[in-house]
Order: sequence, then C-alpha cells, then structure tokens
Amino acid sequence: MSTATAHSSGPEAEAAEREATEEQPAGQAPAEPSDAETAEEGSEDGAGQPAAPTPSSASRPDPLADLPEDPEALVFLDQLGEVRVPWEGAPAKVLRLGLSETAVGRLHDSGQYELHDDLAALEHCDLVAISTRLPRAELRNHLRVLGASAQVPIVAVVHTGGEAAAVEVLRAGGIGVVAEGNEGAIRSYLEGRAYDQSMVETYERQAGPSGSGDPSRARDKVTNLPTATAYKQRIEHLLHAGDVPRVARARVVHLGEVGERVSAEAAALLRRRLSLSFRQLVHREGAELYALDEDTFGIISVNLSPNRTEQLARQMMRVTESYAPLSNRLLALAVGHAGPEASTELAPLDEIAKRALEVASVEKRSAVVSAERLALGVSATTELEAAQRAVAFVEEHDLCGAGHGQRVAEWAGAIGAEQGFEGTMRSELALAALLHDAGKVSLPLDCLTSPSKLSHEQRMLYRSHPDRGASWLRTSAGDVVAAAIRSHQEHWDGSGYPDGLVGEEIPSSARIIRYVDALDGLLQGADETAEGPLDLPEALDVLDRRAGSELDPELVPVARRVLTQLAAREE
Repeated sequence: MSTATAHSSGPEAEAAEREATEEQPAGQAPAEPSDAETAEEGSEDGAGQPAAPTPSSASRPDPLADLPEDPEALVFLDQLGEVRVPWEGAPAKVLRLGLSETAVGRLHDSGQYELHDDLAALEHCDLVAISTRLPRAELRNHLRVLGASAQVPIVAVVHTGGEAAAVEVLRAGGIGVVAEGNEGAIRSYLEGRAYDQSMVETYERQAGPSGSGDPSRARDKVTNLPTATAYKQRIEHLLHAGDVPRVARARVVHLGEVGERVSAEAAALLRRRLSLSFRQLVHREGAELYALDEDTFGIISVNLSPNRTEQLARQMMRVTESYAPLSNRLLALAVGHAGPEASTELAPLDEIAKRALEVASVEKRSAVVSAERLALGVSATTELEAAQRAVAFVEEHDLCGAGHGQRVAEWAGAIGAEQGFEGTMRSELALAALLHDAGKVSLPLDCLTSPSKLSHEQRMLYRSHPDRGASWLRTSAGDVVAAAIRSHQEHWDGSGYPDGLVGEEIPSSARIIRYVDALDGLLQGADETAEGPLDLPEALDVLDRRAGSELDPELVPVARRVLTQLAAREE
C-alpha cells in the first residue's frame, strides 16, 4: 500500500515547499520561511539536482529522525528504506514467460525463485508464471505448448486491464491468478497455503470509480482549461505518433463539500485560483493541464519521469493545502499517475492513472500513487476482477444463467446475518458465495451446458470444480473463503463431494451456500429433479424436504424465514 504525508521531509519536500510558497494564490498570505528553508536556498546545482552532502553530513543519519511525531500520520515507505528477510528454503524453479522487468526483479530479489526463460527448461521447472502482457496470439501459442508438453502448474501474472487474458489462462488449465506487484503469492500455489486475505478486504470496499467527460471540445468555463475530451484526444494523438506520455489525474479532496456550503461565485473563484497555480507549476515542467471535471485535473507530458512527476505532485499539494475555505478543514490533493512503464495503449494507460487516483484518494488527504505503487496497492482488486470475469464466463454457459453468483451472495449474506455472521465473517461468506463456481472456468463447455448427459469421466471432472476454485482463490481470499468454496457441494448426510463430509464437519458458510445454490437452481429451472422453474414458495417446499439429507436441518427453517421476508420487502 502506498501512502503519503503532507509534510514529508528531505530535499524534495523542502524544494516543493519553496516553490509552493512562490506560487501562493492571490489573497493568501504566504507562510514565513523557517531558518532551515532560508538556509536551503540555492542548494541545488545548475542542473536542478540536489547539492552533494557536506563533509559534516558524512555520518550515517538516524533512519527514524525524519518520521512525523504523530503516530497516526502517514509515512512514505521509502523513508524507512527497504527491509528484506533472507529466504532460507530451497528456491522454486519458475519458467517466466512475458513477465515485465519489474516483476522479474521482484521475484529475483526475494531469493525464493530460480528463474528460467527458455521453454526447453519446462520439464525441470516447478511452476510456470505467464504474463497477460503477452500479445494474445503469443499467449495462446505458449498455452498450447504448455498444455501439450508437461503437467507443470501454470499461474497467470495479470496486469491491470489483463483480466480477460487471465481467464484464457485459467481456461487452458491454469491453477490461479496473481496480480503484478503481488508476485510473492506465487510460491503459495506450490505450497497450497493462503498468502493473505486482501481479496476479502477489496470485496468489502469494492465500488466502481465514477467518471465524467465533457462531450464538447470547448474549454472549461471557469478555469479556461481544455476539457476531458481534449485530454483523451491528446493522449491518443501522442500514442499514434509513437510517443507514450506520462498521464496524471489530480483530485482536490473536499472541493465538492466546498461547493455545497459556499456560493457558486466563491466556489468558481476557488477553482480558478487553484487552476492558475497548478498551470504555472505544470507548464514549468513542460507539461499540459486539463480540467476533467469539477474537482479533477489531468496532466500530460512526454518528458516527465516518475520522480519528477512526484515532485510536481508535492508542489501542487502544498498549494492546495494553503486553502481552508471551510475554516476547519484544509483542502488536500490526491494524485495518481502512469507512464510508458505501465502501458503503451490509451485505454489501459488512463485506466491505470484512474485507479492510482482512487487509491490515493482513500485516506481523504494529500497523497501521490504511481503505477508501480498501484501494482503493490491494488493487486487484490485485479485478482478479484479476474475471478469475477471467470464467474461471468461460467454463467454465460451454466444453466443457472447470468447473475447466479450475485444472487447466491445476496441470499447467503442475508441468512448469515441472521445466524450471527458479522463484519469480515459476513464478507468472507458473501465472497465465497459470489465465487463458488469459479472453478468451473477450466472445465470443458459440455460439462456446463449438459450436466445430465455426462459420462463417468466427465462427471468426475465436473466434481473437481470446488477443489479447483478453492485452490486458486485460497492465495488471495484466504483459508476461510477457500474452505467454503471447496465444501459448497457437501451434503449433510455425507453424500456430497469432494470430501464426503458429514454434518458439522461441513463449514457453516458452506452449508449456507449449499442451500442458496440449490434454491437458485430450482428458481432458474436448472435443477433436473424438478419440472421447470419453480416459484419461491414451491422451491422452499422442495428444500424443506431435503433437510437432513442434502441440507442442514437446523438451517432450513431459518433460511426459509429470511428469504420469505426478503422477498416480501422486494415486492
């Protein structure tokens, strides 16, 4: 996770403070410079680089000296330096296909992997890590070779925007998905253990970022800046010309609240002053500024490096934080940026910048997030989206149809709440219910479309889907979610699969999912023991008769009451 503090220390922060003071908006009293700031004037050489340390600074500084005293203040991780724990086990042999240099560096630096990049080494490898960044034709060719050559586990390393390609890897026999930035989870697939539960946390707060755009090519009426349409056209033009730009999105936090509590004229004046200050800073770097909506600005440059972009962002933060239009709350600025290291295509490039901005905005204070930090901060989001994409593919062919996972998740959550599931426990239940059929993505399509006509071999393959899904999702969703998915086809009397668990041996979350999964099958006409789709009372009657055999007898009456009440509220 990448975080920032508004008052970072060091040469860059002090330079940002000086430049922000120079750009102090009209009507705002500049802050008096401190003795330290005055002493720093002229500390940069003619190339704009920080001056070399003086002999008196040769002694090693205290690494904690510059950290804020407030224990709740956010801190840049790079203030602490990198901390690595040496790997003591035998390195796993991994065939890497198409991984970015950054991803390879993270795997190499961990000391846990012996990396190979030649397919000839396949038979000696423990696992294949294949990147969704590969061109689709090359990806498919690799998957054909891997499928025909050896039974080595395959894990998709998925980049932001590569979720569809990750589904192809799973369809071809891949055992799981790891997002770029989360490569440390690869080893957990070999060891069959959970890496973390970040997917649960992501699911708890999942909300699609909203966006807006100006359909015309006119300039913003308040700031006189070009608008969102011009922003996208400019990026597209640069890409067509062979120049991959760095793009950034900057959101003024709390500006919307200001618009609600002051006059329209005062709000417009504030936006205008901010835009003038921003424009001076941005133009000084040879970059372009755009007004994307009421509180968000866009920046485009073909010359800015990631480091210079972060310095620019901090200068803009200082300007923003000089305003307190609500008297008791300073404005703040959240910035997300991406460049050639992240993507060479328009849609993914801007999408990565958007996602970086969403991460930077979470704390409602000034922060800057790069594409690299985004990969570390939102890997669970990418993995969750890949899992949801896999479920959507399954539902296109499954007899229960589209929305099956969502319906099961909604009903399971309601029943779980009645039975005392709260907080993370309820989120784990709902997530397991949403993704319970994810393991079906690697099955042949005829196993999904004609389950009553399966041969013995096909039936055994179909019955492997709970284990397939659990094995894949354990890495990011955790052991609790994986256990619920693995056991969602178990029956109270022990006649279910894959483990033949009996009664209380079945996790309580899996018993709830078994009930609502069966219910949706009856309602959608997918249950071949019933004649066509049933209405809710008929379906509940059928499930009442399964109490003690397929279903938990104590759960059945509780579930019936909850679902009947839920249906009554929706009428």
